[in-house]
Amino acid sequence: MLRPCLAACVLLLLPARALADTLQVPKDFTTIQEAVDASNDGDTILVHAGTYAEAVLITDKTDLVLKAAGKVIVDPPGSSDGITLDGCNTCTVEKLRVTDAVNGVRLVDGFTCAILKCRIEQVSGLGVALENCNNCTVEKCVIDGAGTDGIGLGAGGTPPCQLGHIRKNKIFAPGDDGIDVSGSNSIIEKNLVVDAGGNGYRSEHTPASATTTFLKCKSVGSQHNGFDINGSGHSIFFCTDVESVSNSLACLLGTGTYQILKLKSTKPGGDGILLEAGLVGSSITSCKVKAPAADGFHIEADTAVLSKN
Repeated sequence: MLRPCLAACVLLLLPARALADTLQVPKDFTTIQEAVDASNDGDTILVHAGTYAEAVLITDKTDLVLKAAGKVIVDPPGSSDGITLDGCNTCTVEKLRVTDAVNGVRLVDGFTCAILKCRIEQVSGLGVALENCNNCTVEKCVIDGAGTDGIGLGAGGTPPCQLGHIRKNKIFAPGDDGIDVSGSNSIIEKNLVVDAGGNGYRSEHTPASATTTFLKCKSVGSQHNGFDINGSGHSIFFCTDVESVSNSLACLLGTGTYQILKLKSTKPGGDGILLEAGLVGSSITSCKVKAPAADGFHIEADTAVLSKN
């Protein structure tokens, strides 16, 4: 007689994740939103191939996984964002496609959430928008034809983000910047931006971004600067710019010390590297500038240290 009681006690002691369910769309639920509304923390929503004419809203969830099984297209009606996560913790959106939305994927007040391997096409706003997020990741996404920025962290005057991880994304023909960063301590790593209507990469000065690391990122054919870096204490390591209309790297509205290491600049329409006066003591090391239309190195900052360029 003790065995049923013992089994019940074991179930009560199991963590929530061990009791998680997998909800399937359209097998169990006709729409993604119905599955989201029925889900509990820790569940996985598996969406099978098809086009879903809906705007998906995920609110106050923890450990929820929304994942595509096959080619899943979210095509929201009217002027709507494709997928929105609001107030979520450690949630993941993976392998979904969003088209014809305002913002493709929007993450608001998120903590340790991840947008992985998604494809965003022909949206009128941002491909992926993060607002007031902490320790969130956007990785291996493809964003084609965003109306404004490809990926924005606190972009457009929204609250800044901290500890963002933006890795291995490919961004094609955004209307404005490829990746726009406001906040502190983010790592922007191994991304590719092609034919940006504005800058390839930008860190904001209002509110001032701080201590962002740009690592092994590449910009090709941006209509303004390849890297437009403002704020304080940033690092630009092993990055590449090819044929930007203006400067490859422009550090304009900045303060404190920047570290610039092994930047490669090819055929910029302006300067290879432009460093304005406020960046006292910044270092530029082992950088290469090929065929600039203006100066290879235009340095106005006092006590800047140039070596091995």
